[in-house]
Amino acid sequence: MTLSPYIQKLIRERIGCDLSRPSQFDALALDIEQRTGERIGVNTLKRLFGLLSEVKPTESTLQVVARYLGYGSWRLLCRCTEDSNSVIDAENSAVFPVDLPVGTVVTVSYPPRRRVVMRVSDDGRCRVESVSGGKLLVSDLLEVPMVLVGQPFIAKRLIRDGHDIGSYTGGIEGGVSEVSVGG
Repeated sequence: MTLSPYIQKLIRERIGCDLSRPSQFDALALDIEQRTGERIGVNTLKRLFGLLSEVKPTESTLQVVARYLGYGSWRLLCRCTEDSNSVIDAENSAVFPVDLPVGTVVTVSYPPRRRVVMRVSDDGRCRVESVSGGKLLVSDLLEVPMVLVGQPFIAKRLIRDGHDIGSYTGGIEGGVSEVSVGG
């Protein structure tokens, strides 16, 4: 199995290179291990990118790929990337916090009765200012590349009290019901 071009693009963006040289796959394997605590072999990575003969990857390999990209599971990654492609162009349903000015307030609502108010900080992250329900806390820092109505609310990284505690996914069932941007 070769990864979809979109997932390959996400991996290239995460590692910050085009993965055109063997040494870059070595760096990717190391980065995956550092970020997830699990290892994927260089040859397996090349197979996932279609550079070596194709074999079916194990479920655990696909789970590591998903965690590397900030998703809770391979199933969730596939669901988000497949579903997102069909509605990504809807102008008023997608918000990209990293592209917003510092200080902008983003409010996200999702079932069951969850509401997160966060403010874009100078490093592109979002600091939670208020929250109702759920597991997020005021002052949590979130790396949120995109909020899309109808899709789960995904933070690739959740930083709490200076510690990276992993990714966060909310609204798994039903997705984000509303997102608004204010000053």
